[in-house]
Amino acid sequence: MPQVVQFLHPGSEHRPDTDNPSHKSWNPPGADHRRKFLLSPGVYLDAGGRSVSAELEFWGEWEPPSTVESLLVPQVGYPKYRQRPYLPELINGNLDGQNTDPLVFGQSFIYANCQQPHSPTLRNLEIGSLILFGSMKGQRCAERFLLDTVFVVGSTTKYHPLPPDLDGCLASRPFQKRVSIEARCEEDDLSRDLLTCYFGATPEQPSGEIYGFVPSRVFDKQTAGFPRVPLVASRFVNPKKTQGIKVTPNVSATDIRKFWNELRAQVTSLGLVEGVSFAEPGRLLVQK
Repeated sequence: MPQVVQFLHPGSEHRPDTDNPSHKSWNPPGADHRRKFLLSPGVYLDAGGRSVSAELEFWGEWEPPSTVESLLVPQVGYPKYRQRPYLPELINGNLDGQNTDPLVFGQSFIYANCQQPHSPTLRNLEIGSLILFGSMKGQRCAERFLLDTVFVVGSTTKYHPLPPDLDGCLASRPFQKRVSIEARCEEDDLSRDLLTCYFGATPEQPSGEIYGFVPSRVFDKQTAGFPRVPLVASRFVNPKKTQGIKVTPNVSATDIRKFWNELRAQVTSLGLVEGVSFAEPGRLLVQK
């Protein structure tokens, strides 16, 4: 049966380069993963379930470079920066940096390696499982889990990380292959087990009746961002957990769908929308 996974990843916000306040370089190997408040062309679902194209802003992971704009910070938990992602097109040499996982840009959301070498459970999630990516960072009260991505497992494929069996996983998705798997992930060195690349369910190809989404806001030149969505204690969420994962096994599709609908209602109540697709970031020429 499917599982529900509360997945904690580092929640600190990426800051711009010290020598260039309008730019953030690719996060280097060995550095901590962090979140960005991102701005990207995307698609969200309106109240009638129709797809709408728009510029969307949202919290997420993007370890490659981005341009940076400072924001007003009205309260604790709001982002300090708005970052527009891009992917370098190298003139020569190779660029070595942290991988992005989960990755919400491209054909569908994917989750391919983070924490999997240490967890047989994460390597063997069932179709229809629900993963709640979020963190505990950026809050005064330790009674909230800050959600940034709702991931629904739509399909899976196994691959070998040493070296990455790329053709068996993302051969038809070169952008996602580059950013999620070819980029450096030190955890790959810790395991010779097969890992699993999970492809997220979409509104066009849902798992049952559910799909992944990112709490987002339509961009209208706002001068401040918005905080991540806080989740309180429930059967599926431990708001006092500070790292790792919480797995609720053997959850019926009915119970998962009910909880998923509760998440959607909370996102709507905060004035946000369901971002279901985000364009591949553009490429810029860089000299190494």
